[in-house]
Amino acid sequence: MQEKLITKNWDKIKPASIESFINYGGYLQLKNCVYKNKKPNDIVDQIDESGLRGRGGAGFPTGKKWKIAKQNAQKNKKDVYFIVNADESQPGTFKDGRVIEKNPHSIIEGAAVASYALEASKVIIYVNGHHKDYYETLKNCVNLAYERGFLGKNILDKNVDIEMQVVLGSGGYIFGEETTLINSLEGYRGEPRMKPPFPPELGFLKNPTVVNNVETVINIPIILEIGAAKYKKIGCQESNGTKLFSVLGAVKNPGLYEAPLGITIRDLIYDYCGGLEKSKQLDFVQVGWMGNFFTQEKLDYKLSYQKKQGNALVGLGSVLVVDKDTDIRDLVLAWSEFFQRESCGQCTPCREGSYRLLNIAERLKNKQVFEKDLQNIKDLNEVLEKTSFCPFGCFIAQCWKGVLDLKQKELFKNL
Repeated sequence: MQEKLITKNWDKIKPASIESFINYGGYLQLKNCVYKNKKPNDIVDQIDESGLRGRGGAGFPTGKKWKIAKQNAQKNKKDVYFIVNADESQPGTFKDGRVIEKNPHSIIEGAAVASYALEASKVIIYVNGHHKDYYETLKNCVNLAYERGFLGKNILDKNVDIEMQVVLGSGGYIFGEETTLINSLEGYRGEPRMKPPFPPELGFLKNPTVVNNVETVINIPIILEIGAAKYKKIGCQESNGTKLFSVLGAVKNPGLYEAPLGITIRDLIYDYCGGLEKSKQLDFVQVGWMGNFFTQEKLDYKLSYQKKQGNALVGLGSVLVVDKDTDIRDLVLAWSEFFQRESCGQCTPCREGSYRLLNIAERLKNKQVFEKDLQNIKDLNEVLEKTSFCPFGCFIAQCWKGVLDLKQKELFKNL
């Protein structure tokens, strides 16, 4: 039985209708904040107590990020900006896009409550440039929320201002990285900034800025509705609540599933997705796309944000189930093409390393490898891991390392 918090009304709500959303409890938590004159810091504390972690991959505690931003704003007498990251450019991940398709107003309400709690001067929803349909959907929803008085000056006839704008981004993996996203909004080249300082300290227009993923944002009204204590009981220790999992590959029922954090890989595949397709044999499961590979004997690892024995780091929640009929060379080539295409080019290790690794992947596919290619992969991995400017280069190295640990003999067999 699925634990449903996020998706419980998805098949009931008419996505384009604000009335439909309201009929199923939509905007109620925003109303409660405004009409009951809730103290913004009390809401921040509640989000912190819930244990909600960012659903954008890293799993940083949401309440902690909010507190840092508010403290810096107060200390430096600056405004706070709140940005909803709806870029979602990672391969195999489609959870945020499905939220926009199924329940877009939940994003608007979550962002509005966050703005109220942070006392933000503005909310910006940043949408992947390749998804103009998502941009139009969210823009229409924002307009409807303005018309109904949930956004704008003196919302709900109270002395509360919440300004919100939807922006169409450039499209590309690196724009999902928060400092690149901010650079993009400011009109600069799409590449990451040096950290620290982090955005909650110095972000958009040199102001403290909170960037939260779509899935993080839609959890905010849920926490206010059921309470931090109840929310914290769902999931596992230090990984609270439910998670949206994008499952693809050799399963009977691929798709998007909501499950409690701490669920095992085995339960997700066999209970939620119905197991493997008929006649298919499991080779490995890739959680995320950065080289986190799990074979049959590791299917009881728990999907969470804690890196410890018996856990699988959940990241964005993408799960690829690979069967033994799959040619690993095809996968390696696909991954390498993505890495090379999406490298922003800012630093030499990533720009050149991704290109050299693609060359090797092409030779592996064509069974024309050079004698030193295996050692070259290892050398390139070391350079990428130790000298890349942002985590993307490290992710490339991690993926290749995972492949070699699992499939080195198969990759270089008969070559």
